[in-house]
Amino acid sequence: MSDTASEPGGPRRGERRRVPAWRRATAVLLTVALTGCGSALFVVDRSIGERQQEAQGIDAGVRQAIADGALAPLRQRLAARPTGALSLAELNLLCDLHLKAQAFKPAEDCNEHYRRQAEQAGDQTAAAAARRRGALLFLAQGRFEAARDQLRPDAGVHDAFLHALAIARYNARTGEPTASTAVADSLARHQKPEPVYFAASLYAEYGDCANALRLLRDPNRRLLDEYGLGDLTSGRRTTFRLDLVGGFEIGYLGTHSHAPAANVHVEFLAARCLFALGHTTEASRYLDRLRTFPHIAAYAGVHWQVLHLSGRLEQNAGHPAAAAERYRAAIAVIEQSRSAIAGDPALAAFEADTGEVYGDLFELQIAQRDTEGALETIERAKGRLLVERLANVAVLVPHDTTPDRAADLLAARRNADQILRLQTSAPGVADALREQRAVLARIERNSPVLARMTGAQPRRWRELLPPLQPGQAAIVYVAVRNHWHALVIEGDRITAHRAPGPAPVGLEVFLESLQTSEGTGYERLARRLYDHLIRPVLAVTDARDLLVVPFGSLFAIPLGALHDGERPLAATHRLRVVPSLSALAALRPDDGARRPPRGLVLANPLRQDPGKDWSLPHAEEEADAIRRIFPQTTPYIRADATVDRLAAGVRGKSFLHIAAHGTFNRNDPMKSRLLLAGTPADGDLTVEQIHALHLPVAMAVLSACESALRERATGDDLLSLAESFLAAGARTVVGSHWKVDDSASARLMAHFYEALRRGEPAAEAMSTARVAMMREKPHPYFWAGFSVIGADGRM
Repeated sequence: MSDTASEPGGPRRGERRRVPAWRRATAVLLTVALTGCGSALFVVDRSIGERQQEAQGIDAGVRQAIADGALAPLRQRLAARPTGALSLAELNLLCDLHLKAQAFKPAEDCNEHYRRQAEQAGDQTAAAAARRRGALLFLAQGRFEAARDQLRPDAGVHDAFLHALAIARYNARTGEPTASTAVADSLARHQKPEPVYFAASLYAEYGDCANALRLLRDPNRRLLDEYGLGDLTSGRRTTFRLDLVGGFEIGYLGTHSHAPAANVHVEFLAARCLFALGHTTEASRYLDRLRTFPHIAAYAGVHWQVLHLSGRLEQNAGHPAAAAERYRAAIAVIEQSRSAIAGDPALAAFEADTGEVYGDLFELQIAQRDTEGALETIERAKGRLLVERLANVAVLVPHDTTPDRAADLLAARRNADQILRLQTSAPGVADALREQRAVLARIERNSPVLARMTGAQPRRWRELLPPLQPGQAAIVYVAVRNHWHALVIEGDRITAHRAPGPAPVGLEVFLESLQTSEGTGYERLARRLYDHLIRPVLAVTDARDLLVVPFGSLFAIPLGALHDGERPLAATHRLRVVPSLSALAALRPDDGARRPPRGLVLANPLRQDPGKDWSLPHAEEEADAIRRIFPQTTPYIRADATVDRLAAGVRGKSFLHIAAHGTFNRNDPMKSRLLLAGTPADGDLTVEQIHALHLPVAMAVLSACESALRERATGDDLLSLAESFLAAGARTVVGSHWKVDDSASARLMAHFYEALRRGEPAAEAMSTARVAMMREKPHPYFWAGFSVIGADGRM
């Protein structure tokens, strides 16, 4: 479902991603003279540049700070001054520093101030720079459509390149056909190195590495010969500036960089294309030169990929130990850089998935029968995704510390990460990493739960083992290049299984087949997926109580609907889901006390949205049924079902139940929301806002549409509406996979709460409710839409 509301046609509860980026250096900051053509060089006229900078308010101290690589204190010093006291040039510099640090909100605010000042001064060049920087902010956050709309493809080389790149990345995400190569073809006709590099990058983006290499090796332009790493390692400094956001070459900063500008990127583009085309000997030579380059640590987005590809070459050559060493080194770079790589727009080609290196290490460990190491690797991969998504969440409130303390620790972590991104040399990176490690150790000492939530400390395999009783097993699913693996855990024994080939049925096709109450077309698909994903796992365990850790698109599938040919899995097994074993370990502990259940129910919120009918009449029946079952329940209905009532009323309650509309935002999952009473401004409760709440309840039931959906391509921890309630303190959450039927949901919930009253734990109670609904309405649309997530809690 999109994040755009649509009028409900029936009683369903709901409404109807790093991109590389280059930016033209601002003329007021930098004077560039171009000499010659073919193997042209960009030569900076420093004396003219410095005189202009002095006239515009860039003093010698600022220039020296940049020359010394002291960008973090420079950013802090400029940010401490009132915006109105900064010259236009200083403000532009501050915006660039915010963007380089990937402090997106300060960068957006700064860029808006810069745009207004430029327009007031009538400076059209500066206004255009603000527009481009706005597009780059969208690109850095994976908001490709918004970036495309900011850019003017006819406004010059940089706009044309970025516009084409944004379209290509959007098409890759949505599965649409490759965009036209017209922009790449046009850029390829240039002689200057910068547009030629842009063209080669676009060809590589389209999967045409042969054309990319042709341009890089063109004897008339000599891009690779003149601007690769060869000249630099031999002492010659032949370079050109690319204005790469996420690198250190940003506008005026590029004049004073210690490390090369485009050279590393040119060399890496060649290495990656050679690898893709199977030219392993040449690829190895370029990768070795990159890996041993003294300042490669200042290019985190390139560095981990160099190590990863080197590992693949070692593995292909039959050297598994050397390959594992390179993969682990790549993972170390990824995890040191944290969210810096997630939003790093410095690479033009190959929208690299950091998950691939974890997948390669995982498969290598499975091949070597190292199931314990494989479990650690996949949990680290899930933790990395969580860290990337939570990087800009303002507040997290783990249950083992105070909100103020958590805020201080998070601020220290963000500051350490931003300082790391502002380094321009290997020594600077080393110093920043030491500071980052000290901050991570402080988080671990003060709040182990926050350390897990922010990926500060990876867990060893024994720490990851879930507390399983006899008759229980955990199944950890992993997909690597469309091949499914399963780790089956019973006690401290881990068994690995690899499914033969890709899934025989598209998971989204199966999900769509479940979302209609008519027909039996889903049955054939359900049996084929059962045979592929479930039957081999059940062959190695007799457990009837299954804790499932899905992966990627499998999160969207209600596994209980899979069918063995006679009965659905939900009729034979009790099922619950956790986003990761680390997330399970981070849940608020059960104090063991059993008290009369006291609940808070918000139902059928009254929306102030003219022209739309958001009423859910059966939601009020649902609230009445819960109150009859558990009399110590406080209901807030219609206009009273507000965000404020939720935040204040949950105190002292053992469970929370929300029967409302919900919407999942696939473009920005942090903006997925529950629609409570009021206007969209004060009644929408987003994933981001939920992370800032303190909701220490045993159970939270989200009887709303798509409340358990997440970004299907990734499998991120704690990113859906349901799982954000885990992060906010709930031990068990019930959420939905689709636009659930209002009437059927009310009946399912009545069965569920009756089973809870009898003392059944959540997974068993949901199993009881599903079986009861199967008798009334056999189609899984009516009974399979909800999953139990987190701990197997009791009332």
